[in-house]
Amino acid sequence: MLRGILLVALLGSAKTRGCAQPKTQFNIAIFLYQGVELLDFAGPGEAFSATPDFNVYTVSVDGKQLVSQGFVTIQPQYSIDNAPIPDIVVFPGGEVQETSKDQKILDWVNALVAKGSTAMSVCNGAAILARTGLLNGLTITTHHSAIDRLRKMLPNSTVLDNAKYVDNGNIITAAGVSSGIEGALHMISRIKGRDIAKGVAWYMEYNKWKPEEGLSLYKNPALSPDSGLIPYEGELKNLAMDLYEKGQYSQAANLMQKAIKWYPNSASCYNILGASYSKADNRAEATKAYTRSLELDPKNEDARAYLAQPLNK
Repeated sequence: MLRGILLVALLGSAKTRGCAQPKTQFNIAIFLYQGVELLDFAGPGEAFSATPDFNVYTVSVDGKQLVSQGFVTIQPQYSIDNAPIPDIVVFPGGEVQETSKDQKILDWVNALVAKGSTAMSVCNGAAILARTGLLNGLTITTHHSAIDRLRKMLPNSTVLDNAKYVDNGNIITAAGVSSGIEGALHMISRIKGRDIAKGVAWYMEYNKWKPEEGLSLYKNPALSPDSGLIPYEGELKNLAMDLYEKGQYSQAANLMQKAIKWYPNSASCYNILGASYSKADNRAEATKAYTRSLELDPKNEDARAYLAQPLNK
């Protein structure tokens, strides 16, 4: 039912949304501090840095060298005073006690989220977000060893012990250590699409990724016809593929027609459009979509295979 409402909202509010500018380039900040847990930041960093159009960088409170887990010396690229504004900022776990009490850091986090950044914690990095007040009343998660502690910190929040990540929209919390990879892949899927996230997981040989092990409570702002917001390309593609897999090919094609007005240089949007038209027996429109997809991505084997078919097939 939710997807049906979303589809109506998307197709019925193009005039409002068409005034906004779609975003195609993304800044991903990895926040570091003394004693930060290595895989907590390296895992998401690896996933995000393997994603097209993502600019990943490290930032600390003062930009000075720090040590992770007692044996890895790191030179952050920025301090919080000079770092580029991130679209996503990752807060890993580790020896987080002092960092989570630093008011300068807490003020910085709140200011970023107020400006539209998404904050993602990994492991007990949730303590940083907890002390900002951003987790109050939310359903969240953290490392299994920190669940009781976080429940005491946030008596009005629900802390899950059986989710790899929980998505609240602009607040993402991931469970312990390697779960940061799942949280990152989930965000890649939201922003760029499941196809891109699966490609990143394949590149990383991360066969463990099971999206259903996370919990998404996020409600797409496109559900509000007056929001003036354009959904992420990935959200549009994922919804279209859900429709496609249910055999709702014309609805998938209609959604992708809207998507390409916002993301005209997305070969994968044209690919889904072509596949949807093909299943709907609209050869002419499928050919146009696949031709454009191949122009944008000359290595596109799906488009090449379709265009090579005999016209009478």
